[in-house]
Amino acid sequence: MHAGRYRVLRERDGVIFYIRSHQEEKILVVLNFNGRSVSFPAGDFLSEGSEWLFPGERRRIRPNELLKLAPFEGVIVKI
Repeated sequence: MHAGRYRVLRERDGVIFYIRSHQEEKILVVLNFNGRSVSFPAGDFLSEGSEWLFPGERRRIRPNELLKLAPFEGVIVKI
């Protein structure tokens, strides 16, 4: 997405969560810039039916799921 709004949700310990939105499309981007794995509850940012667009993987996410990112990894979630 190259047009639209950008809103930072959280920046902490080298991990940035932000939303990009344009018209009816909205995505959550999570970037892990530190050298350790991080985990976060999906329900903190996502609703039922959000779609995880991860390298090599595309699946629906449940709000009670614990999502994990490896060091220096990022993910895009269609919300």
